[in-house]
Amino acid sequence: MSIYEIVNPSDHYTLLADDDRVATAAILLLGGGKYGGTKEGDDSYRCPLLMFIKNETALEEALNAPFAPDTFDAWLEGHKGEVIAALKTVLIGNRQEAAEALALIPAEKHAEFLAKRHDRLRSSMNDIGARAAALARSMTRKQEAKP
Repeated sequence: MSIYEIVNPSDHYTLLADDDRVATAAILLLGGGKYGGTKEGDDSYRCPLLMFIKNETALEEALNAPFAPDTFDAWLEGHKGEVIAALKTVLIGNRQEAAEALALIPAEKHAEFLAKRHDRLRSSMNDIGARAAALARSMTRKQEAKP
């Protein structure tokens, strides 16, 4: 798994993914094109920042480029489970620090610890972590509702 930073004007968040396209899709969905992304240890990866593109054709090209030869929508249809899994890994703050703390507490306390940590570290009204969790739940429900 690679660590991807969600580049945004608020707090420091990361997510985990095995594939650049999965990370890109998660970041694009989470930020509606307003967030970018970088990959720890790989300066060549960049999630496109779509919010400043005004020409509809250029926007479509920038959105679909990472998913070629498919379009974003076509690619996402076959990879929703992977994107949901990536969204569930969104974490505020230093990932290593969180892992070290989790190693010291019982597994049944992990969710409680992470929730309190999230609230303590969040400095913005823009709650990217809660939005990621809500998006993952919504995508899961829609996927399960399909025949």
